[in-house]
Amino acid sequence: MSRVAAHLAYRMTRTQGWLMAATSGLLLAIGALNLVVNTLVLGSWLPLILSMIYPFVLGVASIRKPRMSPEKS
Repeated sequence: MSRVAAHLAYRMTRTQGWLMAATSGLLLAIGALNLVVNTLVLGSWLPLILSMIYPFVLGVASIRKPRMSPEKS
């Protein structure tokens, strides 16, 4: 993962990461279904697939980031 993606992933909470990963994963699935149905019409599925890859990576990265546990005193 690039430094920019890692930095943006650390700015999100875990809930935001789950929401982003779920939403972009759903839109990637819709884009894949649209690819099967409308193969010849590039404008219907290509922008959707290309624009949802990066939010999906960011969402997964924010879910996987290590959490700092509060120090016990």
